[in-house]
Amino acid sequence: ATVVQIAMLPCDLLERAFLGLDVASLGRCALATRAWSDVAGRDQVWLQVISSLGQQPYALTVTETGARSWMDRELGGEILASRHHLRRLQETRELRQLYRFLHCFHSAVEVEPMSARRTQAWYNSEGVSVACTIEILNFWPHSSWVLLRPASPEETHSSLTESQELDLLSACIFGWQAQCPPGRLGAQYCFILDCHTRGELFRIPALSSLEIGSHKVSGRVGADKTLRLEFVMGRWPEATCIPLPESSTDAFLNSTTDAFVDASELQELGVPEQWLEPCVLTESTGLGPPLLSGSIDLDLSALS
Repeated sequence: ATVVQIAMLPCDLLERAFLGLDVASLGRCALATRAWSDVAGRDQVWLQVISSLGQQPYALTVTETGARSWMDRELGGEILASRHHLRRLQETRELRQLYRFLHCFHSAVEVEPMSARRTQAWYNSEGVSVACTIEILNFWPHSSWVLLRPASPEETHSSLTESQELDLLSACIFGWQAQCPPGRLGAQYCFILDCHTRGELFRIPALSSLEIGSHKVSGRVGADKTLRLEFVMGRWPEATCIPLPESSTDAFLNSTTDAFVDASELQELGVPEQWLEPCVLTESTGLGPPLLSGSIDLDLSALS
């Protein structure tokens, strides 16, 4: 009798009962009955699930702003034929499908360390410079910004929160000529706003990626020989004081240690002269709230 009574619960009460369940528990509930399956797939149930996801060494959070934006966004868009998972993702607004994509296929920002060397020690932690590969995937149907920066070993929680205005005290813009993807013509570029210890800011086109074969990041590692990188992603605003050009669609750059695009060419591409040298930001960045944030723990114990 008890089982029958539970099965006859109204859907709204079932939804309240499912709130807070983990993914495995939701999956088991979805197998019970058709009604339970429908409720277990509701976006309201998955709002809390996508606030903490990813597989080590990645940890991800889709903010509430990001979840609402995902459900309200336009569907579809031009996507490379080879990106089947991304194409399927753009055919739905369901949060559970966004969870599946981020958990199983791509974490928006992926970093793989190749080599590391020690730098100046800092109190009880060790300085390190790491050469790594980076892939940033913008799965949103709009131009997005991504801030990537090393975290202090003493930080137990991310300092990049949904309500925080990005604090970029001093910055300058660098550019590189990238390889042209198959089927595309014309010059391809990669641009980075170097904010020194505050991190690096990228601007990625809609439904596109940026790959860098060798890029250096510097930070501090603790006793566990792990360097933590934090990243945050948001929608590039129509009005901002940062004149960072958009990197080319699906650009690939061999290395950021290669020759930079010279100052005159950067100016032709729309970068003001004062941004070619470190300059102090005197006004709000105006980048808006993050849609997604996360962290990556790079294990450097086996690297020299």
